[in-house]
Amino acid sequence: MRTADILAWTLFQTGDDRDAEAASRQALRLGTQDATMFFHRGMIEARLGQTAAAIGDLHQALYINPYFSLLWAPVARNTLISLGAMS
Repeated sequence: MRTADILAWTLFQTGDDRDAEAASRQALRLGTQDATMFFHRGMIEARLGQTAAAIGDLHQALYINPYFSLLWAPVARNTLISLGAMS
C-alpha cells in the first residue's frame, strides 16, 4: 500500500495525474485510514477537477489527523478553502 501511495504522489508531482489517480486508488483499496494517503488522493482529485471527491478525501485526511504533516496539513486546509469547502 505504501509503495502504491509513493508511486501515486511521484506521478502527481511529475504531472501524470491519471496514472497517479489509479495508483492512489490501489494504495487505499484495503481501507487503510492513513491521513497522508487521503491527502495525496485528494490533491490528485482536485487537480483532475473531481471537486466532490477531493473535498471528501481532504476532509478525511484532516479528520484522521488534523496535524498529519507540518507541511501538508495547511495545504489540505488551503485547498479545501479554494474548493469552497471551508472558510
